[in-house]
Amino acid sequence: MEVKYKSTNYKWKNELNIASIVITTFRPFTEYNIKTLKNGFLFVKNVCLFSKKITLIINMAALGKNKLPSFFIKKITMSIHQLGTGLLLIGLISCQTELKNKKSLATYNDLTIVGAMKNVMWKGALAGTINLDTIPNKKGLYGLGPQSYLSGELLINNGKSYLSKVTSDSTMQVERTFDVMAPFFVYANVNKWKEIALPNTVKTINDLEKFVQLKTFEIKKPFALKLIGSVSNATIHIQNLPEGTKVSSPDEAHQGQTNYTIQNEAAEIIGFYSTEHQGIFTHHDSFLHLHLITKDALKMGHLDALEIGTMKLYLPMD
Repeated sequence: MEVKYKSTNYKWKNELNIASIVITTFRPFTEYNIKTLKNGFLFVKNVCLFSKKITLIINMAALGKNKLPSFFIKKITMSIHQLGTGLLLIGLISCQTELKNKKSLATYNDLTIVGAMKNVMWKGALAGTINLDTIPNKKGLYGLGPQSYLSGELLINNGKSYLSKVTSDSTMQVERTFDVMAPFFVYANVNKWKEIALPNTVKTINDLEKFVQLKTFEIKKPFALKLIGSVSNATIHIQNLPEGTKVSSPDEAHQGQTNYTIQNEAAEIIGFYSTEHQGIFTHHDSFLHLHLITKDALKMGHLDALEIGTMKLYLPMD
């Protein structure tokens, strides 16, 4: 029996060798994957034994009085081998799917994403998709997003939820409430943080993003972060979309947005970092989504520009 794969001929002694080489050729598995594939090898082995047993039964039947024609035996045997090959491929695909599912669960088991920024900006999906009061575990809870219909900004900082709304071009109102909805929102529970001193060269949001990327190079999942200290200068905004406005582009979504300047104030910055969620909870040109709240909790909004005074970075501990 010969099988052709990538213009190379392999001659098999038995079906188990087929399984071994197909799996080996399929992709270079890590140690974790190999452990997961043990069940796959057992499945392949059982398929091969099943194929051999059925073939043996047919051959034994052929030895009886009602002898089957040789061409019929050959055809059925070939069909069984094809069935075994098909089941083998199904087994491999199932193993691969199981690996992906396990990886996905391991990646996002401590962080939740609801809705998507791009749906708000391009599809006008302004209605709330989550009520913050429905988040069950509020211990060590951090989260951010806009208020439904882009009428304010939301921030959860260590279990305390804040809503900021525009009152004028120079003033805002910040209140504590969980009874509020968001069209998209990202949140996580973090109870242990690792403190990291920021170099003097890290001053802007762009500097911060590069520094975080350097410090978390091996982490392939979205995560929360925070900074505590003083800001020399910062610009935040609050969404204030006129009621009834239809949105089909970012320009339309930002109608009514009001900017505020923060200077020489103690503040906390809560953020989420991901290289894989642009347009979901970060903008298309950034890996960070940041909200700032002053220490007195009188000012809060989406952070657009930053000049760091003296701040420390905090990353979640494993």
